[in-house]
Amino acid sequence: MRYSAAKKILLPFFRNKYKEINGLENLPLKRPYLIAINHVDYLDGFFVSLAFEKTKKQDVYFLSKTNNYWWSAATLPIDPNDKTKSLKQAIDYLKSGKIICNFIEGQRNHENNLQEGKTGTVRMALAAQVPVIPIGIISKIHKNYCQAVFDLLSGGHRVIINIGKPLAFERYYSREISRELLSELTGQIMRQIVPLCGKTYPY
Repeated sequence: MRYSAAKKILLPFFRNKYKEINGLENLPLKRPYLIAINHVDYLDGFFVSLAFEKTKKQDVYFLSKTNNYWWSAATLPIDPNDKTKSLKQAIDYLKSGKIICNFIEGQRNHENNLQEGKTGTVRMALAAQVPVIPIGIISKIHKNYCQAVFDLLSGGHRVIINIGKPLAFERYYSREISRELLSELTGQIMRQIVPLCGKTYPY
């Protein structure tokens, strides 16, 4: 099923599930850019993607290690055996003007503390020379994917999306990419996500 067709079918189910979408004025007027967001529940990707469709009329493409988003052509699958290939494809998408969303924790996290941020987001931002938009999502936690979908259809799933100010890393474009630099900039992103999602970052 193509992405545009899937959105038309799914949007009515999600339309009234957003409790709040804050900070839309922080989104750059021009693309591309990279979204860095925390990960809470199984439907986070749907909510982010459809929020952008609902408010900005823009498609969002996102990296995923799971097959939860089989319905769309907007998933860039992460190959656990060749993550470099996945990052290169995402960088090519960014350079062509697309918006990429990356769950910077790398997996769903139900704890009050954010997990340590993965450095892939910064790698992509520096390679494609695009800003990073920190986003916090606050969502109900479900035990499994089926429960999340059931709650969505029964009216119990309410979501808050908080969009932060862009982080620009132009000063680092000409610098050698080291492990220390990746860690430093990833920490900056994570600390911007903290007030947006209501969690803490102990790293």
